[in-house]
Amino acid sequence: MDQVAEIKSRVDIAQIIGEKIALKQRGQRFLGLCPFHSEKTPSFTVSPEMGIYKCFGCFPAGQLVRTPFGYHKIEEVIVGEYVLSGHGEIRKVLVTHERQYNGRLATIQMSQFNEPVSLTEDHMIYVVGGARLYTGRYKYLSKRLNAYQKYPGQKRNKKIWRYFPIQKVRAGSLKKGMTLLYPLDRTVTDIKVLDLSPYITKKWPPHGKKPLVPPLQVKIDENLLRLLGYYIAEGSNHRAYIRFSLGNHEETFAKEILKLIDDIFGIKAKVHRRIRGEKTGLEITACNSILANVFENLCGKGADRKHIPFVLQQLPKEKRLVVLTAIFKGDGYEIKGKKTWTLRKAITTISKVLSEQLIDILLVNGFFPSASIQNPRYDKLGVHHKKAISISWSTDPKASRFHHFYETKEGQLFWLLPIQKIRTIDFSGKVYNLTVDKDHSYSTSSFAVANCGSAGDVFTFLEKHDGMTFVEALEFLAEKTGVKLDRRVVDDRLQQAEKQIFEINHLAAEFYHYILTKHRVGQKARDYLKSRRIAQSAIETFNIGYSPNQWDNLFKFLIKKGYQAELIEQAGLAIRRTRSTGQTSAVFQPANLPAFQPDHFYDRFRGRAMFPLRDVRGQVLGFAGRLIDEEVYPERNREAKYINSPETPVYHKAKNLFGIFENREDIRKKNEAVLVEGEFDCLSSWQAGVRNAVAVKGTALTVDQVKLIRRYARKVVVCLDADSAGQEALIRSLPILEHHGLSSRAITLPAGEKDPDEMAKSSPAKWKELVEKSENAYGVIIENTLKKFREDTVEAKRQAGDVLVPLLSGINNAIEQDHWINILAKRLGVRDESIRRQMSVWKQTSVSPAAFKPPENEDSLSRGEILSRYLLGLAIQFRLPMPENFNLGWVEPVGRRKLMGLLGEFIKQVKGDFRNFRQSLPPELVELFDEAALAILKGEDPEIAKSELELTLRDLEAELVRNQLKDGKLPAVAMSRLAARLKQLVRKD
Repeated sequence: MDQVAEIKSRVDIAQIIGEKIALKQRGQRFLGLCPFHSEKTPSFTVSPEMGIYKCFGCFPAGQLVRTPFGYHKIEEVIVGEYVLSGHGEIRKVLVTHERQYNGRLATIQMSQFNEPVSLTEDHMIYVVGGARLYTGRYKYLSKRLNAYQKYPGQKRNKKIWRYFPIQKVRAGSLKKGMTLLYPLDRTVTDIKVLDLSPYITKKWPPHGKKPLVPPLQVKIDENLLRLLGYYIAEGSNHRAYIRFSLGNHEETFAKEILKLIDDIFGIKAKVHRRIRGEKTGLEITACNSILANVFENLCGKGADRKHIPFVLQQLPKEKRLVVLTAIFKGDGYEIKGKKTWTLRKAITTISKVLSEQLIDILLVNGFFPSASIQNPRYDKLGVHHKKAISISWSTDPKASRFHHFYETKEGQLFWLLPIQKIRTIDFSGKVYNLTVDKDHSYSTSSFAVANCGSAGDVFTFLEKHDGMTFVEALEFLAEKTGVKLDRRVVDDRLQQAEKQIFEINHLAAEFYHYILTKHRVGQKARDYLKSRRIAQSAIETFNIGYSPNQWDNLFKFLIKKGYQAELIEQAGLAIRRTRSTGQTSAVFQPANLPAFQPDHFYDRFRGRAMFPLRDVRGQVLGFAGRLIDEEVYPERNREAKYINSPETPVYHKAKNLFGIFENREDIRKKNEAVLVEGEFDCLSSWQAGVRNAVAVKGTALTVDQVKLIRRYARKVVVCLDADSAGQEALIRSLPILEHHGLSSRAITLPAGEKDPDEMAKSSPAKWKELVEKSENAYGVIIENTLKKFREDTVEAKRQAGDVLVPLLSGINNAIEQDHWINILAKRLGVRDESIRRQMSVWKQTSVSPAAFKPPENEDSLSRGEILSRYLLGLAIQFRLPMPENFNLGWVEPVGRRKLMGLLGEFIKQVKGDFRNFRQSLPPELVELFDEAALAILKGEDPEIAKSELELTLRDLEAELVRNQLKDGKLPAVAMSRLAARLKQLVRKD
């Protein structure tokens, strides 16, 4: 840990800031008046846990925020979701804020929107600045902007930027007539074909006639877009059909719908004329339960949930206009303007989401809408009408008084709207806000908002508040925390290499994510993730990417960004290949490697789905890659299905948990973490609504990982794979959790379910129920162990006792321990005293299976010991013999060396059961054997294991050579040979 990080870990930011300004504690956070701008109510928040401060205004509950999936109430937005930023870009929510507020709210109603927005007076709002005449009176601003129309585009923009810059002001200082900004999302994604498979969620019973499966790969053309628009306007669905309801006079319209359904899906719909009863008109019915299920999920069920498919929201504006035109044909009407008598079109809907989508479509196509809210009412016939939104627009855009766009230098686009009404009211209660990635702004239903912008850590605060330089702040805090500074690091906030590795990892994550989500090369990965049923929301939340099956795409990208090749290699993203003799090893040589020049680098990850591994602050530490392109390596030299970044200055596998950043808030709220094995287990759980899961990534749970969990929760639910390795891993985890004061529960998966990934996908509701109804982990282990040794014999009872007695011995709480002793005694049909006596015997002996003790802290082991332990596990679990040139001297320590020698002879002579071999071992070697036999290794493929064995042997030899070179006791000639050998070893892939 560098000294800056050490100071940060020791310092109490609330105490330091509390010495400068008055703070009051609110739960785990502190509030005060912002020292960087004047305010009357506290908006300055300090988080000791995160070590940061931030100033922000807030919204009361019920205020709406624009997201890619419609308007959401601000109190319902959660970390990891996406919102539309104040600059019209889709951004991730990093933190949600909640505080008690006593003060005044500003309630603002905009022209063209009659639904007001309320927010605290200290919230910052984006406005069009400039001279007072123009900032306070929209009509004068509009006249000036109209006058600028005579200039060509770029010259016009430069004048606007100069005279009317965008500024941030407090909501409390806003006045009627000031101009605010409504951001537009300018992203265009032209989808050619829509796969309907992900929208089929219904399961049909195994008996009975199966429904006809319509075409599921449909072309995004005018026909489909029109049909979707007609369905949104006039459609409804039943479990067995979709239906369109038209008037008696719309026979031509009905024929058009019939033809569209037939042309697109090959389904013959029917028309029924209702002539009796209260309802009359035409009904078009297309009977197909799959189609009904698809339309329900694609466009929403029920009039209040209708929406344009979210996947089509960023189509080119012409295609989006087709949808709007179709909706208008089915549900629109025309009116005359009150003053100009200009023809206006209008659509009324009770779906809030649809109203927002219609506004966006109109704006990107150059029309200027207005939205008015119609409150619930009863008409003359006593019919109840729900709250509705009417969207209207002039067929002549120039006829609108509010027809101005504002384009920034960065290409962001805003619609300019004046404040029509504003008032302030007293308020007391909870208020909410968001921290949004990168630009820290977001959009309400009517305008863009920002925050004060004052944010940072304790160093930033001292620099801004007290005017300290960074060095002065570092020295001040070092004295406060008792850290003795190394003068060599005073001039750097972080070690430069470590800082740059974080930058490189961030760029790599963005590169991989772009390839997956935007580039045609990522189609294979998109198909793979779709086959694994990973939703787009999970891809975005966890920033999943794809490393293309090319040799050095990422490497070249990072080089162009100005990073040195050696630093990219140090980050674990590239591998150096030196060709000094022109010959390479067949074992470690990747397939079809081009004739690189000496010291050429190539990407470590190729043809893999990429999962960024982030710390609790969101910094990318490294990556996990899942092989997708099997042709990356030939069969004889296939790499592991999963590989991780190697150990780097910032990434240490034993200290990280996948999903901890994305799910930490839910873990904290529930005071519980769900521990699963792999990335897909975590992702599927997140999609199923279990958003407090983290993955250990196929390794034994370590002390550092438990400490990481303990920062957020005091309870852990363990659900590892249903195989024997998963159960053994569960047993190994309990003593560590027990030692650190975490209560543990466990889940037993139903028969036929292999892992949480499958369970969460096949039955999300059942998976959530299993998590909620998880059982005490000791009870689960006792039950599973007794099932394993089913025979009611003395031998079976002894074997069960051998497993369970050491486990129960590790329980710290005497009452809990006594409870499980009684349970076990009853189940085995023995007396409690027998269990206790056996526990006493077990504690007195020096031989105890490593499975029941916390695993060694790898920080205390040499690299040679770690590699030796891994090598021994490979040999035992996969029955792998060592090569002829294997040197036992590489293995550390002496006990493992001796065990490896005996193991080698056994494997050569005997094939099959290791029980006899274990029983023949001396007591001091049994523990080492158990440790290796129960270790969790990479994958389950024997071919992968062979490759791992060869790599581990190479690393062991390299470690031995390094130690000999450090020792420096050999003659110069021998040292030179060792150096050459080391270079040869570390250059191999």
